[in-house]
Amino acid sequence: MYTPEDREKIRSELVALARDDPRITGAALTGSASVGREDRYSDIDLAFGVRTAADVSVACVPESEFGPRAPTFRLLFGRANELTTERAPRVHDLVGWGWLYALHARSAIARGLWWQGEYMVSAIRDQAIALACIRHGLPSAYGRGADALPREILAAFEGAIIRELTSKELVRAMAVAVDVLVNEIRPADPALAADLDGTLRELVTTASP
Repeated sequence: MYTPEDREKIRSELVALARDDPRITGAALTGSASVGREDRYSDIDLAFGVRTAADVSVACVPESEFGPRAPTFRLLFGRANELTTERAPRVHDLVGWGWLYALHARSAIARGLWWQGEYMVSAIRDQAIALACIRHGLPSAYGRGADALPREILAAFEGAIIRELTSKELVRAMAVAVDVLVNEIRPADPALAADLDGTLRELVTTASP
């Protein structure tokens, strides 16, 4: 495992090599270093724009597609494009997954499948966390922005953590997970939240075996 000093040296050498490579049109810091949150566990996160598709490999995109796709992007040299982000479809994807996980959580709990129920209930909560991250302009994938959410929002999510594998506890946590999911859908799409609210809560009430 490299030290922070090793990491900075390697990163600087990579950027210097990229500057001298005529195929590279731009480079950027991504990840925690781009927003001043780097610590000793952080990786070397770089993205590069290249002139032709033939030059594309890992962490490289064609010049026309090089630009910020998340808040964690800081241009080092070259130029970055203003990329349009399709926020609404992303939000609706998360809502769809949240609904699907709730449906399967109800079935798993009703069948006495505690581990599957735990997986599904936790997944409902995770979709709500991702929606909250999008709402606050934070990275939404893999929980990367979760710890930067406001304390009061995180406090609401804590109730959806499962403490033991029993029917009663899974139903309790599922009720909280559904509640925070609906609360996060509402700012993005109030009509959709209203449509799903009753149905999602009905899944909770019919989950007990």
